[in-house]
Amino acid sequence: PGEAYFVRDLDTRAGHVRLGTMICADRDHPEPARLLMKYGAELVLIPNACPLQNFANGMVSDLVRVRAFENAMAIAICNYPSPQQDGHSTAFGPDGSTILRAGEEQGVYIAEYDLDAIRQYRKHTNLGDAFRKERYYRPLIEAPVPEVFADRRNCAGVLRR
Repeated sequence: PGEAYFVRDLDTRAGHVRLGTMICADRDHPEPARLLMKYGAELVLIPNACPLQNFANGMVSDLVRVRAFENAMAIAICNYPSPQQDGHSTAFGPDGSTILRAGEEQGVYIAEYDLDAIRQYRKHTNLGDAFRKERYYRPLIEAPVPEVFADRRNCAGVLRR
């Protein structure tokens, strides 16, 4: 899991974009994506090395879609193709829409984002940073971890099977 999250300007032919990254161990938790949104990320890239469709009934891909939607930012996740993993690299818009979904095979896939549309969406959505409920952060941090989860907190983000 990542320990720090950075956002940088990337110059493109369409203008600059605020780009953030996180790794696959971070995509299952809301906090890394939320931090990247707070730091100004418009687009987040996630290199991934685990099944996206053939694990947990495809929930991994759904979680990435939710991270895009709840933070009003575009997210693209790039996965190893079959046979290392199951491919299905995907790009989501800030509204959770699917921009591109690759198959299992290796290839070069190009997702085109409209930066102006992303920025307009962010100006008008009630998600992202518009109505966060910061008053609940302290109880989240201070409340004890339920015993059922406590023994797994020190496994570096990997659930042992």
